[in-house]
Amino acid sequence: MEIPIPPTSPELKKNSIWLIAKIVLGLSLAVFLLSKTSLSELSGLAAQVSWIWLWATFVLFLLLSMLKAWQYHVLFDTDFPYLQILSVVILQNAVSNFVASSAGIAAYLTALRAEQGIKVRRSASVFIITKVGDLIAIWLGLIISLLFVWGQVEAVHNLVLFLIVLIGAGLAVFGATVLLRRKFVGILRGILERTGLLKFRLTQRLLEFAGALADFEQKDVIRIMLTASGLSCIYLILTFTWTYSSLHTFNLPVTMWVVVFVSSMLQLLSIIPVQVFGGLGLSEVASLYFFKLFGFPQGQLATVLVGMRLLFYLTNLVILIYLPLYPFLQNRSSGKAK
Repeated sequence: MEIPIPPTSPELKKNSIWLIAKIVLGLSLAVFLLSKTSLSELSGLAAQVSWIWLWATFVLFLLLSMLKAWQYHVLFDTDFPYLQILSVVILQNAVSNFVASSAGIAAYLTALRAEQGIKVRRSASVFIITKVGDLIAIWLGLIISLLFVWGQVEAVHNLVLFLIVLIGAGLAVFGATVLLRRKFVGILRGILERTGLLKFRLTQRLLEFAGALADFEQKDVIRIMLTASGLSCIYLILTFTWTYSSLHTFNLPVTMWVVVFVSSMLQLLSIIPVQVFGGLGLSEVASLYFFKLFGFPQGQLATVLVGMRLLFYLTNLVILIYLPLYPFLQNRSSGKAK
């Protein structure tokens, strides 16, 4: 994977228009969400808060950040200090959730290169391998949840089955790249050239990543993937628990398997690069639809989702306290090492 080339003026203009379109979409959907509730319901939101679940939500969000940092720490397999990579993860999450996911990724790559001199190619490879591990975990979570909620989600059976097959095919391609290496990459390049898909930048980037992956030692990639997938499964279980806790903070009587199904669908939706401000609007409207399958009233649910959005931003702001504290913790850690 090559170092990104600065965009030209036409590309900057195109990116700006695309960003504005995403912002308009997110804000429009947020307004739509607010139209589903009322001022009286919103004003009574604070009275619904369960303080025990609220504290649990804060703690779980902190654990999620710490676990993601530990995942990167393990996968980089270097002397990269954990406290430092935790600061990178918190910065990445803040930029992703308050701006856009693409900006968060850029912040992640830039921070690693500036602070540790880690090449963009390696940072990007670890990032993508981590995302593949996350995708495997989401895929498994979706399949397992269907064993418990299949009869309640009849309206989306075709969509869910399509997603399961599509993700399975993508993971099969990834596995073939790992096992067959350069031979498979050559076959894949030929297919993309014949179908005309190679002219797209996303396809080119994916092919570059496949080539970089094929250059790794097979046993190293398998070891890294097993580690990434295992940690991603733990991370996803913690994410489900955090979502469950967030919903119960506002006294929404939801079961864990409903949370697993809806969260898995939302995680897959987040892959589509149309979100800004941490999925503002899009995440909530999708949640309205998926939770409706389980009989939750739209008015009550809309109010809870507004509360969850505010809580989400608040927890992100609170955890940013770590960034100014990091130099102090680093100096203290260095002092103990001496």
